Order: sequence, then structure tokens, then C-alpha cells
Amino acid sequence: MKILIIDKRKQHAELEKMLKEGFANPVDLYHATTEHRAFDRIRRETFDIILVAVYSATGSVLETIRHLLQISPSSAILVSAIVPTIRSPFKPCIRARKII
Repeated sequence: MKILIIDKRKQHAELEKMLKEGFANPVDLYHATTEHRAFDRIRRETFDIILVAVYSATGSVLETIRHLLQISPSSAILVSAIVPTIRSPFKPCIRARKII
């Protein structure tokens, strides 16, 4: 299974851990720190899952998702909201939603 992580803040470690623990089969993880690099890579390769790490809700996130749906309609797109928790504001809590 090939997974592309789009993460501007480069907090890949938590996402990698979550993904590797969540799948029984081996997972190949790829990273992109900007949307443009991600779009270029998606045009060259096929990914089973594209995970978009979101740190705040902005219109640019919706534009990114819209563009991903256009260039890679067969990939499952997950949006992961990485937000501080009340108990530990410095350790992010990862929540993911699947975009249909």
C-alpha cells in the first residue's frame, strides 16, 4: 500500500506511527512538504491513500482537497486534523476523516 503524506510542518513521526500501527500489510510512506511537490508526485505515481495534515481550518485546505480529487480520483483522501489537546497542549492529537 502506497501512502503520500502532505505535511507542511514536517511532523511526520506521529503520522508514520499511526499509519504503521493501523495496517496489517506493509506500508510504503512518501512525504511532501508543499502542495506543489505533492501534485507533481501524484501526477507521476499512483497512491492508495493521500493524507493531508491540517493544523488550522483555512480555505487553502479546501482548495488542496478539491485539486487532489481532480488529479487523483482513485486515491482515498484522508484529512488529518493535528490539534493540541486540553491535557497536553504540546503533544498533538491526530484525528482523521475520509473524504468521499
